[in-house]
Amino acid sequence: MPARQNAVLIIKGDRFLQGAKVWMKKDNLEIMPKRIIVKNSKEIEVLFDFTEQPIGVYDVIVKNPNNKEMIKNKDLISNFLK
Repeated sequence: MPARQNAVLIIKGDRFLQGAKVWMKKDNLEIMPKRIIVKNSKEIEVLFDFTEQPIGVYDVIVKNPNNKEMIKNKDLISNFLK
C-alpha cells in the first residue's frame, strides 16, 4: 500500500467566497481536494491527497459560488512529494 502524500495548499487572492470550490487539473486529470477552508476573502486553505497521482505541473482552479472562476496556470509542481 503506497504511503499517503498529503499536501496543504494556501491560495492567496481576492474576493474568495464561502463555498468556493478548488481543484487541480493536468491534461484530462482532475484532482479534487479532501478539504477546503475559505479562511477569508483573501485566503483559502486546501488539503490534497496526491497518493497515486502523477508528479508534475498542475493548474489550480478556484470557482466561487457565483460561478466566477480563477485559473492559476502551471502553478504547482508536485515533485516536492518525492
